[in-house]
Amino acid sequence: MKKRSLMAVCFGMFAAMALQYGCGAQPDGVAPPVAPPTATPGATLEPAPAGDLPEEYIIIYVRDIPYKIVPLDDPQIVTIDQGNGMINEIAVGARDVHMAHATCANQDCVEQGEVTTTNIDARVLGGWIVCLPNGVSVQMVVKE
Repeated sequence: MKKRSLMAVCFGMFAAMALQYGCGAQPDGVAPPVAPPTATPGATLEPAPAGDLPEEYIIIYVRDIPYKIVPLDDPQIVTIDQGNGMINEIAVGARDVHMAHATCANQDCVEQGEVTTTNIDARVLGGWIVCLPNGVSVQMVVKE
């Protein structure tokens, strides 16, 4: 496993634990929502067999649950509205992805910039964009 790939896996595990246990994800005294997002179709996702996945795609997670797989050859804006004021808009381009909008207070996810097929190995977070307050993360996957 490449050094960057190992860092991405470790970061992904850290982000998943932070989302699961609420580390910094909610203000004091506010419980995280337990209901899955309902405002956007496709809230449940059946994992696609590995042979059927495209060469380049993103996986969107909501509260550490795979929410949607989007091929990079299908540019679109994916809006996740969890029904409790937590909204994220993810812009998927032909070779890139970025968090276009989020209702979180700190906006760290928006400021993380875009992940592209050419900068994925140079970014500190690798292929990940994470919005801890809203519990949304995006992973770009590029087959070698």
